[in-house]
Amino acid sequence: PQLADVTGMFRQLGDANWALLGISVVFSFVTYIGAALSISGAAPIRLPLFSTFQAQMAGSFTNRITPAGVGGLAVQARY
Repeated sequence: PQLADVTGMFRQLGDANWALLGISVVFSFVTYIGAALSISGAAPIRLPLFSTFQAQMAGSFTNRITPAGVGGLAVQARY
């Protein structure tokens, strides 16, 4: 029902606090760094941080397009 109300959605976007959008993007980015550090800490070998971060981003993306989040699991298992 909310997606059908396009005019109401645009009205709400006009009232949005755009500074909070930037803050939420930064905090979202930090969660991926934390996940990369978590996997690096759990692995028995030393993993490069940037590659691990990229694997986290790829896993998150594939979770959005595959059913039941199976793609993210496959990316993480492969990494």
